[in-house]
Amino acid sequence: MWSAEECNTSLTASGIYEASGLALWLQTGIFGDAATEDINWASLDGFKEKFFSKRVAFKASVTRMVGTKKQKSERKRILWPTTMICGVDSVTTACKDFFEGSLPLIGPGKFVLWAWYLAVHEAIRAGVPHF
Repeated sequence: MWSAEECNTSLTASGIYEASGLALWLQTGIFGDAATEDINWASLDGFKEKFFSKRVAFKASVTRMVGTKKQKSERKRILWPTTMICGVDSVTTACKDFFEGSLPLIGPGKFVLWAWYLAVHEAIRAGVPHF
């Protein structure tokens, strides 16, 4: 779980905070700078199918060492296709309690985030129970 105290300690000690996170914390850009990424619907839908569809999510696997052998096990989960880099200059900037208020993406990550939201929307509308 994200902690403002841990974030502040890291920022104070090293000037940077790195951690895994939740896609829902990321700013989508829909309320302002969405035009910075000119994406057509076919491209967005195609990316969603390749990385976030039910067909792909349920074929995700993790390879681990078991003794001296590598063992591959399937996981019913989504594996994010790229690292999503965010940046804030203070804990105050990161601590917003409303949608679209927390972590701004750096670089062209909105396209990936939009594809994920599209997959989630379609799964909810279709009544997919384990997505």
